[in-house]
Amino acid sequence: MQLHIVDVRAIPLAAKWEHLFGGLENVPASLLRPAAHFQTVPRLGQFSTIVYITASDSTVGIGECWGLPLSDVTATIVNHIFRPLLIGRDPREIGQIWEMLITSAESLGHTRGFMMDAISGIDIALWDLQGKRLDQPLHHMAGGKLRDEIECYASPIRFSDNTQDTIDNAREFTDLGFKAVKVKAGRTIEKDAAYIGAIREALGKDIRILIDFNCAYTVQQTIEFAREVEQYNIFWFEEPLPPDHVDELAQIRKAIHIPVSTGENDFSVQSFRLVAEKGAVDIINPNITRCGGITGLQRIQSAIEPHGVQTALHGVGAGIMMSASLHMMSTLRSGLIMEYNRFLNPLRETLVEPAIAFNEGFLQVPDGPGLGCSLVEETLHKFAVT
Repeated sequence: MQLHIVDVRAIPLAAKWEHLFGGLENVPASLLRPAAHFQTVPRLGQFSTIVYITASDSTVGIGECWGLPLSDVTATIVNHIFRPLLIGRDPREIGQIWEMLITSAESLGHTRGFMMDAISGIDIALWDLQGKRLDQPLHHMAGGKLRDEIECYASPIRFSDNTQDTIDNAREFTDLGFKAVKVKAGRTIEKDAAYIGAIREALGKDIRILIDFNCAYTVQQTIEFAREVEQYNIFWFEEPLPPDHVDELAQIRKAIHIPVSTGENDFSVQSFRLVAEKGAVDIINPNITRCGGITGLQRIQSAIEPHGVQTALHGVGAGIMMSASLHMMSTLRSGLIMEYNRFLNPLRETLVEPAIAFNEGFLQVPDGPGLGCSLVEETLHKFAVT
């Protein structure tokens, strides 16, 4: 009988601060409200959804869906909406399956959000499954790696009302060997500019500084802020506005002398094509667990590369996200740098083995079959939502 999918299963994971710290009252404010987008609704932990796809030859592929704000939602979509569409399909037909899932989501009006998160995890699992069957690493199947290691930047330098805490946070990263760091902004122009100035003075001129607004500024605020911090040689401005404000992003890019990036909250090939065509950004930051997985990222690259836009993958998520992102960054002609998020996250640090290898600002690209990693069952059971 032809190879076919016999099972699809998603498991929601949650590493909640209240459990890690013995009560919500014990959780530091820097974890609950580390950035602009967590000022109203606090961050309550780390969340992810793991996808298993089993083929009729018993090969199992693993994938990861974006989990915030609740991993249960994405797991429900995989288990109850997409699973019936996948059972019996040939897992080798990755592109056809991706098109079918995208069409299903589009027909329901869900071209963004949880459904795209779910499709991303399914797609990653299919690529992993095929890599294991062929005994080939994902990067080989995706066109071949162009580099063995990926330059990365550390994030986040969190919000703090204490300048010395901010400087200490930045120095923690540079002491580990990072040559680039990302700073959170989004309070007031005056406060953010002082914050950036203190970090630049402390780190010296050779460390690259990236600024992430998490959609907290207006067009005028961004332009005014750029004038204040241009002197500090800023590497990029990330997501000053929500990603669908394309014309406004283009307005910012034309008005300032700092590269503009967006993408962690964007999902579709069409959206990324639009920001590239409109000249709204220099760099995109898609998250592979949100943008349609490996297949989605490949199609996004085809859409943006003719416009000279570079790619710096968003690095927030669990261990599977990291492995998949490193594989794909190694294949991208437009690859610039990758985020290595250092925010407290046991799902990133203990969920897969072998651990991601970091050395002096670079991450090693995995070389095992498929994703080149396996799940640690102890961690899976510890954080599974029941």
